[in-house]
Amino acid sequence: MPLIIHGLWQQQMEGQLLRLTLTGAFNSAGVEALHAEAATLLRECVGQGLRPPLAALVDLNQWQLTTPDSQWALQRMFERIAATGFTHVAYCGASRLRQHLLESCWQGVSGVSRHYANSIEDACRWLQEAGFSDAVIASD
Repeated sequence: MPLIIHGLWQQQMEGQLLRLTLTGAFNSAGVEALHAEAATLLRECVGQGLRPPLAALVDLNQWQLTTPDSQWALQRMFERIAATGFTHVAYCGASRLRQHLLESCWQGVSGVSRHYANSIEDACRWLQEAGFSDAVIASD
């Protein structure tokens, strides 16, 4: 019986920057589905000439964490992110609990700098300082 996917996301590539918004609570099937969709998007962009280094801007303001069974899926996803050429990840809306959960899943993964910000402006500023000029506040 297939697992039901829990968790919602929106993503788009802007130059070398992956913008990702997470909503709701994720289970392992949700994390795996998110990663599969992101991998497909990256393959398409690589086919159009995208090359590392890459960065991600992740909005956690509506994220309601994950189920305990999904933490291994998060760690595998982070390992794949590092192997794909992501060097920087900026999180906004990162409470202490969210930061603690994410950092526990990043353990053992090297080569990716992370920043936890309270605002999208701070997250974008950090990415810009790291050389990712595509990290601008999106205008609606």
